[in-house]
Amino acid sequence: MNKIMIVVVVVQVFILAFVAGEREWIIAKGEPVYLRTAPVDPRDIFRGDYVRLDYELAQLDSEMLSDELRTDEFRVIYAGLETDERGVAYMSKLGFEKPDGVFIKGYLNDNGSSWRNRGRIKFGIEKYFVEQGEGISIEKIRGRANEWQSAMEMDIRLGRDGTAVIKGFRWSDVGVKLEMIEPGVSNNNNIRLSNNANPDTPDNQDSFRLSPKLKISVKNQSNRLLKIPDTEKHCAFQLMKNQGFDSTRINSIEAVTFPNRQCDDTTKWRLFELKPGEVYSFEVDMTQATWYVNQGDKLVELGMLPENWQGYRWVYKLPASLLENNKNDNAIWRSTLRTARFNATRRID
Repeated sequence: MNKIMIVVVVVQVFILAFVAGEREWIIAKGEPVYLRTAPVDPRDIFRGDYVRLDYELAQLDSEMLSDELRTDEFRVIYAGLETDERGVAYMSKLGFEKPDGVFIKGYLNDNGSSWRNRGRIKFGIEKYFVEQGEGISIEKIRGRANEWQSAMEMDIRLGRDGTAVIKGFRWSDVGVKLEMIEPGVSNNNNIRLSNNANPDTPDNQDSFRLSPKLKISVKNQSNRLLKIPDTEKHCAFQLMKNQGFDSTRINSIEAVTFPNRQCDDTTKWRLFELKPGEVYSFEVDMTQATWYVNQGDKLVELGMLPENWQGYRWVYKLPASLLENNKNDNAIWRSTLRTARFNATRRID
């Protein structure tokens, strides 16, 4: 019996040494990329301080989803990556086979018994351990709802099979803040008005605000000049709706289309210059016709849409044509930005 115990201990030590050695090799020799994240919870009293990370890549764009990927089964999945000029990676392809080029290995529907995890990709790097007390200071810089939020950009090294290891992190050069100036009314009122109101002249327009009034702000947190391209209709910002899980669809995000907003003419874009510490901000009153959305064969306010509880995010994302026309201007902020999530009646996070 003692010999068996010794063998078990030796095997365990060998496995731990192999895993540690593989991690060190990946950190030293692996492909470097940065992944943008948003921390969730800074502490675990049983393991010391750490930052729990939610990667942007884990929230799947609905355009990425093929019929094959619409499953609730646990699967190993691979995301092909491309990087911007700052080394921040974004997903270029997604599938169950290893792609060519740079890619990261993840796990789809890990712990699939929980509906919160269905349709989300985990990469095995969702915890970043730090020295005792440092997790709280990181969380303060990261920010919470109604505050300035600074994205952590994790320094990731990728192994030949796509295994990811965290080496460190840096803060994004740009911070973002979402404020709800006026919320919409409750869902019960939304249902009553959406069934009876003319969307062009809604009943009780003076009595009820169906949709929120928001303020979106972007701050230059770097030590250099930055430029934020935008238009009068704020075409640099897309509204992305979170999609919940059901038997035919995994968690994803898709863009909300505003038929009254004209964003095709790139000649109408302006470059807003931000010195270090300066802010670009604007308000969006979603009761205005500019922000009406399709509901069947008519245009309605956002607050009239069903499933508003799933929430929305404003996402700064420039069109490829604009980037190409200004490819030599290194001051333009070309990466994405994501605000906190909100719905028509209250902030969620």
